[in-house]
Amino acid sequence: MRGDQNAERELQSIQYIISLGIEREELRDEIFVQCMRQTTNNPNLEWTDRLWLLMCLTIVAFQPSKLLFRYYFSFLKEKLEVLDGKLRQYAQWCFDNCKCTKVSTRLQPPSSVEVAAMRRLGTIVCRFFFLDSRTKAIDVHPTDTAIDAVQKLADKLNLASIEGWAIFQSRPDGEEHIKSFEYLYDVISEWESKQNSPNSYKRHSNASTYGENRFVFKKRLFKPTRELSQDPVEVGMLYAQAVYSIVKCDEFPVSEKVALQLAGLQAQVALGDPSNQPKPEYYCDINSFLPNRISKTREQQFWIPILAQAHRQYGSSRNELTAKVLYLSCVMQYPLYGTTMFNVIYKGYWSFVNNIILGINCEGVLFIQPEDKVIIYQFKYSDIESILIDPSDSFLTISLNRTSNHSPRFTNEDSIFLDLQKCFVFETVQKHEIGALIISYYPSLSNWILSNFDCTKKGKGITNEDRIRLYQNVIICRRQLIDLNIVRKPHESGGFLRNTLRRLSKHRIEKLRAEQRTSPQDHGETYKGFPHSFWAFSKQQLTFCLSSLTDQDETTMIQIFDSILKFSGLGISGNFELN
Repeated sequence: MRGDQNAERELQSIQYIISLGIEREELRDEIFVQCMRQTTNNPNLEWTDRLWLLMCLTIVAFQPSKLLFRYYFSFLKEKLEVLDGKLRQYAQWCFDNCKCTKVSTRLQPPSSVEVAAMRRLGTIVCRFFFLDSRTKAIDVHPTDTAIDAVQKLADKLNLASIEGWAIFQSRPDGEEHIKSFEYLYDVISEWESKQNSPNSYKRHSNASTYGENRFVFKKRLFKPTRELSQDPVEVGMLYAQAVYSIVKCDEFPVSEKVALQLAGLQAQVALGDPSNQPKPEYYCDINSFLPNRISKTREQQFWIPILAQAHRQYGSSRNELTAKVLYLSCVMQYPLYGTTMFNVIYKGYWSFVNNIILGINCEGVLFIQPEDKVIIYQFKYSDIESILIDPSDSFLTISLNRTSNHSPRFTNEDSIFLDLQKCFVFETVQKHEIGALIISYYPSLSNWILSNFDCTKKGKGITNEDRIRLYQNVIICRRQLIDLNIVRKPHESGGFLRNTLRRLSKHRIEKLRAEQRTSPQDHGETYKGFPHSFWAFSKQQLTFCLSSLTDQDETTMIQIFDSILKFSGLGISGNFELN
């Protein structure tokens, strides 16, 4: 953090140092120690200012260890007494944020926007978009997760309940749900890194700009009971989401007659009571009232009087809340209401098109035809045996129970054959979004999906020092189990004469003494009579229990182990069985 760095080089240095601390836990205390050391009695005020800036950004990215925390806390208390001006404000920021209770740390280094905000000891003001084109701006703290931002938005909107509501990130390449435990500052940092990447959004015709990324607030999880909320704020937001689904996304099989009825209610909400001589310009934007599938069937000049008549016929003399309730009540009658839809490609052979829509709702999974939104096939979550997400390719595999008693819904004779099929493979880049949504609706399947999520995480290459450190931790844990008498000492093998009367050479005695060393730093294979084989995996039958149990419990556990061996194809004697 020398004073001869320009602004860009300084930003790169800050991001590099904090990224090292994020990736390697053992370096975090070292970063804090170096910052404390170099800010103490530093004669260069510019360098000191940069170091305190680094410390302010570091404390909201990760916390010092428990061993260092009390020293770091005392250091900050001392600096609050001796510093003044901006440096004291830096120390106060670190003091206020050194007791963060978040379980996880940040995953991304600070963005240039965060660094600029920290220079003025402020936070980032994020603008959140709603589906009716309204926006709300709130201050987001560096340690705020998505659920924290949802609660802040609810407080500002006077939303009574946040159940089912979530924040999404809208990018040029699609929309993605931000998990409740993810930090919004990490999302902003990812936007910036993708923007600076030479290959970012290369497949899009228009160049990507930072302003095209935005936060969207909308309903994600829907209840099985389709009852209207008693909260007028939530009704208004659900109404805006329903309009967006009908008009912009065309997600429901709405006929022209129903579309005009809904357009009349929508016009009543947007324009109020129709006058005796409605102005044509009020209805010029046809695509804001009707889905493109219907509006393209006639010229614009034909639709204007039709919309004006629908406004007078279906929306007249109704107040805004009543019109919204009627609109929602009508949309809720469709089976696809509350269904999140994903465009997928079926990798197999059937009588339907391969490009279909995979629907996920509170009850189960649906296969939907994209043209007419007809449900091809559907099944409940309880009928699913496993869901596998390919870690390398964009494949999602859904396997059904062989003996499921589900009642599928068939739309034609071709769908009957799907009941005999128990495995479906789809290709989609939104495989993780689908998996996360299924977990939210049906947590029982999380064991299948989360194990696949873990496979996709790119791990950092482990060094020899890491291997030695991890091995030392394993040895220490083993010896703690022995010292606490949690594990039972293994039985001696061999007879009395073999164990006591055999002659040992001098080399053999020295080797046994070396193995019996009890220092945690010495990693002998034997400790207090527990050899390495005691901790190793064994395919042989256990004749005694490994942990200290009563005789009755020991007999039960040995029987369970024998059952596991038989189930895995191993006989009681440890040999493979052919059956």
